[in-house]
Amino acid sequence: MSESPIRELEPVATFAAIARALTESLELSEVLRRIASEMLALTQAQGVSVIMPRGEEAEFVAHESPPPHSRIPVGYRFRPPQDLEAQLSGRREPLTILNLHASPLIPEDIKAQIEARDLILVPLRVDAELHGVLGIAFNELPEQMRWDPALLRAVGDQAAVAIRNAQLYESERAATERLVQAEQLSTLGRVVARVAHQLNNPLTTVRLLAESLEVEPLTAVASDHVRSLTQEAQRAGMVVQDLLLFARKGRRAFSAVDVAEVVHEAIVAKRRRLAGDGITLEDDVAPELPLVHGDGRALRQVIANLVDNAAHVLRGLPDERRIAIRAVRDGDGVSLHVEDSGPGIPPDLAARIFEPFFTTKPIGEGTGLGLAIAKEIVEVHDGTLEIGRSSLGGAAFRIRLPAMAADAEFEAPAVAAEPEPAAGAGTELVDGRPVRVLVIDDETELQRALGHVLRYLGCETTSALDGEQGFALARNGAYDLVLCDIRVPGLDGPELYERFAAEAPAVTRTIAFMTGDSLSDEIRAFLASTGRPVLVKPFGRTQLQELLHSVRARG
Repeated sequence: MSESPIRELEPVATFAAIARALTESLELSEVLRRIASEMLALTQAQGVSVIMPRGEEAEFVAHESPPPHSRIPVGYRFRPPQDLEAQLSGRREPLTILNLHASPLIPEDIKAQIEARDLILVPLRVDAELHGVLGIAFNELPEQMRWDPALLRAVGDQAAVAIRNAQLYESERAATERLVQAEQLSTLGRVVARVAHQLNNPLTTVRLLAESLEVEPLTAVASDHVRSLTQEAQRAGMVVQDLLLFARKGRRAFSAVDVAEVVHEAIVAKRRRLAGDGITLEDDVAPELPLVHGDGRALRQVIANLVDNAAHVLRGLPDERRIAIRAVRDGDGVSLHVEDSGPGIPPDLAARIFEPFFTTKPIGEGTGLGLAIAKEIVEVHDGTLEIGRSSLGGAAFRIRLPAMAADAEFEAPAVAAEPEPAAGAGTELVDGRPVRVLVIDDETELQRALGHVLRYLGCETTSALDGEQGFALARNGAYDLVLCDIRVPGLDGPELYERFAAEAPAVTRTIAFMTGDSLSDEIRAFLASTGRPVLVKPFGRTQLQELLHSVRARG
């Protein structure tokens, strides 16, 4: 009996590898290659293939195997037997085929190209949709594989998410190119919003499940992989938010903004994180600055992007590493200066620094949108953003914003900033009993992840897959918290809220929304009108805890 090559920490390593495939590249061919190569390394199989449906046929779209086992060319198509299609139809668990050369499930032309004896087929599904099959060929199937299908199913789920996201990206990229060619860029924001919604749901699932592993007893290496997985999910979420910010044109919901408060909120979390990299973050805000007519959340994003850009340059430098933020009165407006002690920006790069997708960072470490987003936000505020030389020796970014006119009209911002981490999990109670939570979302994997985390936090949970079902469950007022996705089918978030307001108004006070489309003008206006809490995807356990604490405080 051979020893299984998959050890205790391999599931976590697999999750981390698939998450990296998801975040480091959205090119479908690269995602497929990474899935095959990571699985080959982890299983030590004779060959790993990714097979995708092509109408009535199937195609080998990726294949990895050590020499001399590589015989199936990428692009090879075949017609699957009906018996094999029947076996895989609706299946989520891996299918094991012992002695594939004697099996009627494998076509003869495929048998002729496979030297291995045994085969595992892992369906790659997201909900009910089959995106492909992962084929793992062995000369001798490890015994552990026969009784541990959960591992391969977990890998299959992660691989399916990566494939779907890459397909969505390619589809939307092609659509975007057509829009550019047709000079229809006004629709780009809506296109990106749909992509964001699709991406943020699986990212929320990945983040919640990764954070749930952090409380489990793991080896030091496994814990490191879990932290990596969590960070990758958070980084992918930031990429999506960057795309949304860049695609969203026009004037936002403006209010009276205190620049001193914006600076403080932007750097409070950054300072602690940068200190770990040996970077000092200083701030000097002049007193009694005039108010600015703008979007406080967007202006915080500008400062955060500029600080992140400076921090990237400073990391690894041997000399003193400093970032300084100053805010001063500038005539009838306000000037913000973000400076660093780095090497500065070379003249040949200064002319391109604000171009969308231009970056000097290594692949996978940036989108090239941070500075472009910052400039666009400033200009929407009728301001200017310029670069120069810092008194600290490095780069200096200067933002000038006009003061708010005395008669300016504004709306209250809809979505609050992400809260600081809570002290611990604990059990969430209302009147001495567990908090009762109804989750309304059509993504079953996200439902499962939310249910797992909420139960860990001591809640009682119920699920609904559409708005009609959610309304029927919640109208009796039995829940302390109704957590509803904005884009839920049947009755969407706004429709559901209006129906509760008309027929069961007490329920509206228990509703909190989830959204991956937080920057949509339509959504922001709706949220502002309700005043209800919002969880912006991809969120984690900390944000759930903060929401539950507010429910408990409300009693």
